[in-house]
Amino acid sequence: MLYLLSKDHLSTPHSSRHATRMVWWYLVVCQFSFLVMYALGVTGVLNPPTRPGPNYFADFTAATGLVVLSVSIPAGLFIRNQIYKYHWHGHAVAPFGFFLGNIVLYGLLHVPAFIALSAVIFGKPVMAGLIPFGIAMAVHLINFPHGRAMQPQEPRLGR
Repeated sequence: MLYLLSKDHLSTPHSSRHATRMVWWYLVVCQFSFLVMYALGVTGVLNPPTRPGPNYFADFTAATGLVVLSVSIPAGLFIRNQIYKYHWHGHAVAPFGFFLGNIVLYGLLHVPAFIALSAVIFGKPVMAGLIPFGIAMAVHLINFPHGRAMQPQEPRLGR
């Protein structure tokens, strides 16, 4: 498995696209398995009995999830584009740069989803975790690694 992610193996567009898609699908499965844990937390299987009074840790976790979400989406897209620019060769992105840029973006998209769903397990209302999770998951699903960035194209500056 580690050979599939090495720089030597990711030297062709096909292998880079294949490895990026494997990681993309793996992260989708991880998100949905965490959603199952979330459902167990909502139904009370994982929730310990609540103590009376405010739950400051759950409030802090939910707020942190929203703040990290609002920062990680633009930062992830910006960092991916900077990695693409660094690995730009002959009107296309090098295969390793394609892989690395997408992996960084996917990692930055999953952090706020995990934080927000953790807030629900700690006692926040359901929608406090589901909305950031849904937004992060939608951005992740939209960024499917199709590989067009590795195909050489002349730059177009208008119609």
